[in-house]
Amino acid sequence: MSKVLSDVFVKKAKKELREDESRKLQSYKIVKEWVLKHPFITVLDPEILTLEMFLPFLRVKKFSMDKVYESIEKTLLFIKRHKNWSDFHGEKLQRALDLYDTGYLIVTREHDSECRKIIVCNHEMNLTKFNADDVFRLIVLLFSTLYNDEEAQIGGVIYISDARAANINYITSFTIKSFFQFVTQLKSSPIRMKKIVTVGMPAFANQLMNISKLALSEKIKNRLKFVDGISELSNQVDVSILTEEYGGKYTKAELVEDFRPKLVANAKFMSEIIEKIQIDFSKVVDKEYDESEMRGSFRKLEID
Repeated sequence: MSKVLSDVFVKKAKKELREDESRKLQSYKIVKEWVLKHPFITVLDPEILTLEMFLPFLRVKKFSMDKVYESIEKTLLFIKRHKNWSDFHGEKLQRALDLYDTGYLIVTREHDSECRKIIVCNHEMNLTKFNADDVFRLIVLLFSTLYNDEEAQIGGVIYISDARAANINYITSFTIKSFFQFVTQLKSSPIRMKKIVTVGMPAFANQLMNISKLALSEKIKNRLKFVDGISELSNQVDVSILTEEYGGKYTKAELVEDFRPKLVANAKFMSEIIEKIQIDFSKVVDKEYDESEMRGSFRKLEID
């Protein structure tokens, strides 16, 4: 997945992430040693501990090692605790790819003027064929594909949530506990989330947004933008690199087909790493969020 970075990204990494070759290699050596001595992480094959594996964490935390360690721990705990969402084999991988093929999530081919890729989620899903687990698995696969891409590590991403197609049945297909756990992980995920734009949020989904805000960091909450319709989207993002529906120059099919091989390649890459790392949960001291901690229930939305 590595590629030779252009001067634009090399300069951006130096300016925004304080990165140079010496710092990158020194930090890699330190974090590798830290993982090998970790009290609850066991690596069955140390050969997997490559620079490529750690770069997303080093870059997203700007080489601040304490934050890097925390991000690695929380990401591995999430992956191992929620194995169903990180299982990229057989039928489960196929279900994620089938959902992707519908255009549920789209990634731009190009970067915008600030070197950011754009992800669009249109929340349109056949509930007789797909469920919340398929959504979470696809998002994990797609996000990890981007955070394993060096240009995305440096330039970051913009996430557009096009909620116009979201209906009450779709919203209530997600449990409070699973949704909260999933969104909470975004705080520690090694991806540079530069902006989140929500389009056409229906009134009955306000509870969903409130729960999201409970889980998100202050930095991400400050990057949340809301617009009523796609006509206002051009005020937030470069729509020219999106699909024709949003005023761009690509068809949905083009962008779906373009990114799909990267998902498949990343599924193999992630699976190889996940299989060779073990967690001793008896030594883990952290907090699992209980559904009772969340106010209200998505089920209440059915009668609103």
